[in-house]
Amino acid sequence: MPGCEPTPYNGKQSNSSVYHLLIFQKELKLEIWRIDDKNTFLDSFNLKNLPQLPIGQFDLNFDEKNENIEINFPNEFYKTKSYDLNSNLVLSKKNVSEQFFKKIENAAISEIIIFPNDNRLTGDLIPCFACPHWMAEVYSFLNIIKKEYLK
Repeated sequence: MPGCEPTPYNGKQSNSSVYHLLIFQKELKLEIWRIDDKNTFLDSFNLKNLPQLPIGQFDLNFDEKNENIEINFPNEFYKTKSYDLNSNLVLSKKNVSEQFFKKIENAAISEIIIFPNDNRLTGDLIPCFACPHWMAEVYSFLNIIKKEYLK
């Protein structure tokens, strides 16, 4: 996303692979991808009780004590648009299974990308008529980056 560079994951790092998380809000799915010479799909998890999340690419922090993933919002892009909710959003065991947290226990996760829906098959993102006009930039970014995460 313009002006948004991911910050390295600050949790445990036992290998040299980097991982990305993808969330598809409509489908209530979370995917884990390994990022190296090519992007490799690793696993998918169902989400439940998902809070309203912003769309786009975000840095994250892993709270080992509480086994939470904190989504750092706003990112640099949202800040340039003066769109600040002054809050960090959290994924926890209320939202995704314990198997997910076991799977990522030693992973170096560098970012999370949140889509309104999985548009890899249909090609279309769900329109957001109530969103600010600049949300088209975020949607354009998501349409470009989705090509890096094809199964």
